[in-house]
This record gives sequence, C-alpha cells and structure tokens, in this order.
Amino acid sequence: MKKTLVAAAMLLSATVANASELPFFAGANIGMNIKEPYVYGLGINAGYNVMSVLGVTAAVEATYDLGVPKDEPATGDRNISHTFGVNALPTFTIPGIGVSVYGLGGVGYRVNSQNNNFAVYNLGAGAKYPITESIGVDVRFKRTEAMDAANMPKPEDKITVGVQYNF
Repeated sequence: MKKTLVAAAMLLSATVANASELPFFAGANIGMNIKEPYVYGLGINAGYNVMSVLGVTAAVEATYDLGVPKDEPATGDRNISHTFGVNALPTFTIPGIGVSVYGLGGVGYRVNSQNNNFAVYNLGAGAKYPITESIGVDVRFKRTEAMDAANMPKPEDKITVGVQYNF
C-alpha cells in the first residue's frame, strides 16, 4: 500500500512539474471540411495549460478561424467566414511515446461576408506530437454548428494540421 501511495505521489508531482514548465502555447493550422460545403480554413490559437492531475491536463484556448469556400458561387460572392472561439481541452499524454490526445469543446461567434453573424459551438478531438520541447505538430477534427440551425443548416466537419509553439 505504501509503495502504491509513493508511486502515485511521484506520478502526480511529475505531472504537475511537466505542466508548469511550459504552460502557454500558440499555434497556426490549415485544413478543410471533409464533406460539403467544402471550405478551406486557416486558423490560429493561443492557450494556457491550467492544471494537470494524474496525467490529464486541463487547458483553455482562444481561436480564430478564417473559412474560404472551395468553389465560387454563381453570384461571385464567396461567403468568407471569421470564427472566434474559446475551447476547453482535456488532454492525456500517452506514456512512453509522448503523443497527447485531447477532446475539444467550446463556444464562439461567426461573422461572415454575407452579414449573417451568429453564435456557434465546437466539439472535436485531436492529437499532438512534440518535435522538440517547444515545438509540436497538432492534428484535430472539429465539428462546428450554429446554436440556431436556421443560421447554418449544415454543420462543418473540419480536419486541420498545424504547428504549435509551447512557452
């Protein structure tokens, strides 16, 4: 029993120490919807690892995503969107290989070129792989839906690949 408690205390202290070394992160990504309507995306994010307990890190991030439709409509007016959001990211690092997997959930606001502005929510999952202590690769799937379906009849399912800098 004592060995189990000592091992748990060491794991907890190591986890908290790792989270406090580089608590901030910022990144950029590119991606595309995986089904219609096809939209190319560019995004940036910045966040903070709030706390880490027993291998699970709780992080928050602010995001900006630019969406540009793949095809130009007959009217010639592409509906370019700007989405601002805040997400929670519970993250678990897989011991021994360094890959972190995470869930994603958040809310935001979309402003687009057709003056149709509305609230959205995001759900998703992703994985991060560290290249160095400060730089990593981030791959994520994110579903974005309008709070009111009349504003956005089809949800967006997007896959992105990005680079993240930890500091």
